[in-house]
Amino acid sequence: MPRLTSIEKGGYYAFPEDHLCAVASLFAPAPDGGRLLDPCAGEGRALQHLSGAWKLTPYANELDTDRAAACQALFGPTQAVQGDLYTLRASLGSFPAIWLNPPYTWDLGNKDDKRRELGMLRHSWKWLAPGGWMLWCVYGHHVTPDAAAFLVKRCKTVEVWRMPGLHLGEYVHVVVVAQEGTPSQDPVLFAQHI
Repeated sequence: MPRLTSIEKGGYYAFPEDHLCAVASLFAPAPDGGRLLDPCAGEGRALQHLSGAWKLTPYANELDTDRAAACQALFGPTQAVQGDLYTLRASLGSFPAIWLNPPYTWDLGNKDDKRRELGMLRHSWKWLAPGGWMLWCVYGHHVTPDAAAFLVKRCKTVEVWRMPGLHLGEYVHVVVVAQEGTPSQDPVLFAQHI
Protein backbone atom coordinates (compact mmCIF):
# COMPACT_ATOMS: atom_id res chain seq x y z
CA MET A 1 0.00 0.00 0.00
CA PRO A 2 2.82 2.52 0.66
CA ARG A 3 3.93 2.20 -3.01
CA LEU A 4 0.46 3.10 -4.32
CA THR A 5 0.34 6.09 -1.98
CA SER A 6 3.79 7.16 -3.18
CA ILE A 7 2.77 6.96 -6.83
CA GLU A 8 -0.36 9.00 -6.13
CA LYS A 9 1.73 11.72 -4.41
CA GLY A 10 4.45 11.74 -7.07
CA GLY A 11 6.88 10.27 -4.52
CA TYR A 12 6.48 13.33 -2.28
CA TYR A 13 6.52 12.96 1.49
CA ALA A 14 6.85 15.99 3.72
CA PHE A 15 9.61 15.67 6.29
CA PRO A 16 7.98 14.87 9.66
CA GLU A 17 7.47 18.19 11.45
CA ASP A 18 8.13 16.64 14.86
CA HIS A 19 11.77 16.01 13.78
CA LEU A 20 12.49 19.51 12.44
CA CYS A 21 13.66 20.84 15.81
CA ALA A 22 16.25 18.03 16.00
CA VAL A 23 17.55 18.84 12.52
CA ALA A 24 17.57 22.57 13.28
CA SER A 25 19.66 21.90 16.40
CA LEU A 26 22.55 20.59 14.27
CA PHE A 27 23.57 24.17 13.37
CA ALA A 28 23.70 27.50 15.19
CA PRO A 29 21.97 30.46 13.55
CA ALA A 30 24.12 32.10 10.89
CA PRO A 31 25.57 35.32 12.36
CA ASP A 32 25.75 37.00 8.95
CA GLY A 33 22.69 35.42 7.34
CA GLY A 34 22.82 33.60 4.04
CA ARG A 35 20.52 31.61 1.82
CA LEU A 36 18.89 28.20 2.13
CA LEU A 37 17.61 26.42 -0.99
CA ASP A 38 14.96 23.70 -0.98
CA PRO A 39 14.67 22.47 -4.59
CA CYS A 40 11.87 19.99 -3.72
CA ALA A 41 10.09 22.16 -1.17
CA GLY A 42 6.65 20.60 -0.98
CA GLU A 43 4.46 23.05 0.91
CA GLY A 44 7.53 24.73 2.39
CA ARG A 45 7.04 23.87 6.06
CA ALA A 46 10.49 22.30 6.52
CA LEU A 47 12.15 25.21 4.69
CA GLN A 48 10.23 27.74 6.77
CA HIS A 49 11.24 26.08 10.05
CA LEU A 50 14.90 25.55 9.16
CA SER A 51 15.46 28.96 7.56
CA GLY A 52 13.91 30.61 10.60
CA ALA A 53 16.02 28.60 13.06
CA TRP A 54 19.24 29.20 11.11
CA LYS A 55 18.52 32.85 10.22
CA LEU A 56 18.82 32.14 6.49
CA THR A 57 16.74 33.53 3.64
CA PRO A 58 14.56 30.73 2.20
CA TYR A 59 14.36 29.90 -1.51
CA ALA A 60 11.88 27.25 -2.65
CA ASN A 61 11.20 25.28 -5.80
CA GLU A 62 8.30 22.81 -6.09
CA LEU A 63 7.01 20.85 -9.06
CA ASP A 64 3.43 20.33 -7.89
CA THR A 65 1.22 23.36 -8.62
CA ASP A 66 -0.77 23.28 -5.36
CA ARG A 67 2.29 22.76 -3.17
CA ALA A 68 4.16 25.50 -5.07
CA ALA A 69 1.25 27.88 -4.39
CA ALA A 70 1.59 27.08 -0.67
CA CYS A 71 5.31 27.95 -0.89
CA GLN A 72 4.56 31.22 -2.66
CA ALA A 73 2.07 32.08 0.08
CA LEU A 74 4.81 31.52 2.68
CA PHE A 75 7.82 33.06 0.92
CA GLY A 76 6.48 35.26 -1.88
CA PRO A 77 6.88 34.94 -5.64
CA THR A 78 10.51 36.08 -5.73
CA GLN A 79 11.65 33.36 -3.31
CA ALA A 80 9.37 30.48 -4.38
CA VAL A 81 8.91 29.15 -7.89
CA GLN A 82 6.94 26.33 -9.44
CA GLY A 83 8.85 23.99 -11.72
CA ASP A 84 10.93 20.89 -12.22
CA LEU A 85 14.18 20.69 -10.26
CA TYR A 86 15.99 19.80 -13.48
CA THR A 87 14.94 23.07 -15.13
CA LEU A 88 15.49 25.29 -12.06
CA ARG A 89 17.79 28.21 -12.82
CA ALA A 90 19.90 29.45 -9.94
CA SER A 91 23.44 30.79 -9.68
CA LEU A 92 25.99 28.03 -9.37
CA GLY A 93 27.67 27.72 -5.98
CA SER A 94 25.46 30.37 -4.44
CA PHE A 95 23.77 28.59 -1.52
CA PRO A 96 25.66 27.92 1.71
CA ALA A 97 22.99 25.38 2.64
CA ILE A 98 20.62 23.12 0.71
CA TRP A 99 17.79 21.08 2.23
CA LEU A 100 16.98 18.30 -0.25
CA ASN A 101 14.03 16.01 0.47
CA PRO A 102 13.56 14.54 -3.03
CA PRO A 103 10.60 12.47 -4.20
CA TYR A 104 11.04 8.80 -3.33
CA THR A 105 10.72 6.95 -6.60
CA TRP A 106 12.44 5.14 -9.44
CA ASP A 107 13.95 7.14 -12.28
CA LEU A 108 12.84 5.11 -15.28
CA GLY A 109 14.34 7.51 -17.82
CA ASN A 110 17.94 7.33 -16.59
CA LYS A 111 19.88 4.08 -16.65
CA ASP A 112 22.78 5.44 -14.56
CA ASP A 113 20.70 6.53 -11.57
CA LYS A 114 18.14 3.90 -10.81
CA ARG A 115 16.69 6.00 -8.01
CA ARG A 116 15.63 9.59 -8.42
CA GLU A 117 16.99 10.50 -4.95
CA LEU A 118 20.64 10.11 -6.00
CA GLY A 119 20.08 11.81 -9.35
CA MET A 120 18.55 14.81 -7.61
CA LEU A 121 21.46 14.97 -5.15
CA ARG A 122 23.91 14.98 -8.04
CA HIS A 123 21.97 17.65 -9.91
CA SER A 124 21.46 19.91 -6.86
CA TRP A 125 25.12 19.81 -5.85
CA LYS A 126 26.00 22.50 -8.41
CA TRP A 127 24.11 25.11 -6.37
CA LEU A 128 26.08 24.39 -3.17
CA ALA A 129 28.65 27.05 -2.21
CA PRO A 130 32.24 26.05 -1.42
CA GLY A 131 32.29 24.82 2.18
CA GLY A 132 28.48 24.71 2.17
CA TRP A 133 26.20 22.13 3.75
CA MET A 134 23.95 19.67 1.92
CA LEU A 135 21.21 18.06 3.99
CA TRP A 136 19.85 15.11 2.00
CA CYS A 137 16.74 13.51 3.44
CA VAL A 138 16.21 9.94 2.17
CA TYR A 139 15.57 6.40 3.29
CA GLY A 140 18.60 4.68 4.78
CA HIS A 141 18.81 2.15 1.95
CA HIS A 142 19.26 5.02 -0.53
CA VAL A 143 22.66 5.76 1.00
CA THR A 144 24.22 3.22 -1.35
CA PRO A 145 27.86 2.63 -2.31
CA ASP A 146 27.19 4.86 -5.37
CA ALA A 147 25.90 7.64 -3.11
CA ALA A 148 28.87 7.24 -0.76
CA ALA A 149 31.29 7.38 -3.74
CA PHE A 150 29.65 10.60 -4.94
CA LEU A 151 29.93 12.19 -1.49
CA VAL A 152 33.51 11.01 -0.84
CA LYS A 153 34.78 12.93 -3.87
CA ARG A 154 33.10 16.20 -2.83
CA CYS A 155 32.89 16.35 0.95
CA LYS A 156 35.04 17.35 3.85
CA THR A 157 32.68 15.67 6.32
CA VAL A 158 29.61 13.44 6.09
CA GLU A 159 27.36 12.30 8.92
CA VAL A 160 24.20 10.21 8.62
CA TRP A 161 21.49 10.94 11.19
CA ARG A 162 18.74 8.37 11.67
CA MET A 163 15.25 9.61 12.49
CA PRO A 164 13.39 7.78 15.28
CA GLY A 165 10.84 5.15 14.30
CA LEU A 166 10.02 3.92 10.81
CA HIS A 167 8.58 6.12 8.07
CA LEU A 168 5.26 4.66 6.91
CA GLY A 169 5.86 1.96 9.52
CA GLU A 170 8.39 0.35 7.18
CA TYR A 171 11.41 2.47 6.23
CA VAL A 172 14.41 3.88 8.11
CA HIS A 173 14.49 7.63 7.46
CA VAL A 174 17.86 9.46 7.54
CA VAL A 175 19.30 12.91 6.97
CA VAL A 176 22.76 12.90 5.40
CA VAL A 177 24.59 16.04 6.53
CA ALA A 178 27.52 16.68 4.18
CA GLN A 179 29.94 19.60 4.07
CA GLU A 180 31.41 20.41 0.66
CA GLY A 181 35.19 20.35 0.60
CA THR A 182 38.30 18.25 0.20
CA PRO A 183 38.18 14.93 2.06
CA SER A 184 40.64 14.79 4.94
CA GLN A 185 40.86 11.00 5.08
CA ASP A 186 41.46 8.00 2.83
CA PRO A 187 38.57 7.77 0.30
CA VAL A 188 37.99 4.04 0.91
CA LEU A 189 37.79 4.48 4.68
CA PHE A 190 35.63 7.58 4.24
CA ALA A 191 33.19 5.66 2.00
CA GLN A 192 33.03 2.83 4.54
CA HIS A 193 32.32 5.35 7.29
CA ILE A 194 29.40 6.75 5.29
